[in-house]
Parts: sequence; C-alpha cells; structure tokens
Amino acid sequence: MKLYQIALLPLGWLYAVVIQIRNWLYEQGLKKSFRFDTVVISIGNLTVGGTGKTPLVEYIVRRLTKKFIITTLSRGYKRKTKGFRLATQHDTALTLGDEPYQLYRKFVHTNRIHVAVGEERLLAIPEILARIPNNNVILLDDAFQHRKIQPNLHILLTDFYRPFFSDYVLPVGRLREPRKEAHRADVVVVTKCPTPLDESTKDFFRYHISSYYTDKVPPIFFTGIRYGKPMKIGEKQPITLPKNVLLITGIANPTPLVTYVAQHYHLIKHIAFSDHHRFTKNTIRKFLKAFHSIQLAEKCLLTTEKDSVRLMDARWKSMLEGVPIYYLPIDIVFLEGKLMFDQIIFKTLEQQQ
Repeated sequence: MKLYQIALLPLGWLYAVVIQIRNWLYEQGLKKSFRFDTVVISIGNLTVGGTGKTPLVEYIVRRLTKKFIITTLSRGYKRKTKGFRLATQHDTALTLGDEPYQLYRKFVHTNRIHVAVGEERLLAIPEILARIPNNNVILLDDAFQHRKIQPNLHILLTDFYRPFFSDYVLPVGRLREPRKEAHRADVVVVTKCPTPLDESTKDFFRYHISSYYTDKVPPIFFTGIRYGKPMKIGEKQPITLPKNVLLITGIANPTPLVTYVAQHYHLIKHIAFSDHHRFTKNTIRKFLKAFHSIQLAEKCLLTTEKDSVRLMDARWKSMLEGVPIYYLPIDIVFLEGKLMFDQIIFKTLEQQQ
C-alpha cells in the first residue's frame, strides 16, 4: 500500500461502514428489494471503471435473441437526458450514453432487442413491461450495487489485471463496496485474461474469490478479449486498415488495445483521453493536428467502438469529413466453460417460464 493510500485509510473505513450498514438493512429486510414477473439478469462489478461489461452483455444478447425478446437497461452514464428513455432511431450517444447507443446500433436490426436507460431502474422496469408486454428478459448493466431490485441471476465481473480481492474501497482504492460483498454473486467472470492462461493462475484466482463465500462457491469463468476486423465509421463491412495508425482512446484501461495495435499495425502515436471522454472542438483539433503532422502515406485514425459512437455525432461531421477513421470491434472469448455459462443463462430463463 502506498503512502497516500495509508493517509486515506480513515476515509476508506468510514465509507466501508456506511456501505455495510446499507447492505445489512437490505439483507434484514429493513430496506425493500423487489422482484418482477420478467427475468432480470444483473451484470456488474465491485470496482469503478471498465471491467468489460459491454462485451459480456453483447455476448448474452447474441445467445438469447433467437428465442427471446430482450431489453437492456442501464442508467445511461454521462448522457444529456434525464429519466426513462427507450431508444429510437432519433437517439445518439448524447441522449442514451455510449454503451447503450452502441448496443442499439449493433442489434436494433434484429427487432428482438430493446435498449432502455433510466436512473431509477426500479421505476424503469415497470415502464419497460408496460411498453413491451412480450419482453422475456431484462439485462441490467452495471447494477451489482442496485439493491432495490432482486435479479434472478447476479453476474460479477472482475478485471484480471485489477482483481477485486487485491483492491481497497474508495477513496483508498477503486472498490465501490468491501470485497466480502462478492458473496452476493451467482456467477463470477474474470475478464481480460491473457492467453494462454495456465492452471496455477486460474487456481490462484479461484482460491482468492472463493474465500469470500461461506457456503457454495459460484461458478468462476475466465475470459479474454478478441479484436475483430477493423471497421470504417459509418460502414457495415470490415475493411483493410491503412498500415500507419494514430490511436485515439477514451476508455478506462487502454493498455491491452495499445499492445494489440502495436503488434498488428504500425502504431505512430497513442492519444489517450479519460474514460467516456466527451469530444469537443478543441480535442478533435488536437488529434487532427497530430494526424496531419504524420508525413506518411496510408495513414488513418483508429479508435475503440465505444469512442466511435461519440465521433459519429453530427456536430463533428464537417471537421472529420474526408478523414479516414476506423474502429476495432471487440468480443469476449471464454477460455473454458462457455457451454456451462450458456446453460446457466438459459436455465435462469427456463425457471421463469
């Protein structure tokens, strides 16, 4: 532990006590939690920052859309609107938030998925059921701390490089809740794992995760990231990427992406913005200046899929016109146990039928 973290320990203890009292009130029934007639699957984490929730949501959506009607529900982080909102063709990343808009653009063509946002998810779910009476399942994104709702399945994610069991509560570390609250999870998914992953490392994770369970230890899965073929913004087919790349990111941990791009392309420069960065004229001018200063042929701007939905904003169309901008889609890959994970998801839905 670093010196500044030691100085913050009293605040961390106070924060942990407040959170534990809140959770105790829910566990004793002194604060109420509610269940709904539709299946609710919660996908969340104990930490602030990205742990790979959106790729897992997309994975589950792909598995379920052939048989079920799905609605994803999140608060719509950093959106410019308020209250409940069901996505339509008139929405943007500004009205929905980055991840919900990304999901909407990617899956709306199936007509079997709806995307909703709402700060008060307890109020949003009845709204969804009223508007979409044939809905079968709601995927709650980033809702591990949302105790007002009792999901049918709690999925907890933890980043391989930032596991919850070696972290501390805010403001000492990045945990929203004490580590022991992991015991509420029905499934644990370790994300962003390197491949191959040896058994001794898996056992190390299993040992530390299981220490927070006094009863049955939940299934623990290990997943990695797979980058798809580059896509040009505004187009729907993969395309060959120009070999000289200026990388732009606005995500919590760009290191795996930077490593991948450096291995597969000629990475000229990486410009990193904060997670969920809202582009402005000044920040766009900044990376365009860097791009135009590259004195090489076959050059392009490359970004993440999440960042690309913000760059598609109509406000930036004239500034970016004629500039080759691409993004790399990502998928989650199960290193083992994929069939077992799918069975858990389908069994959860079958129990409600």
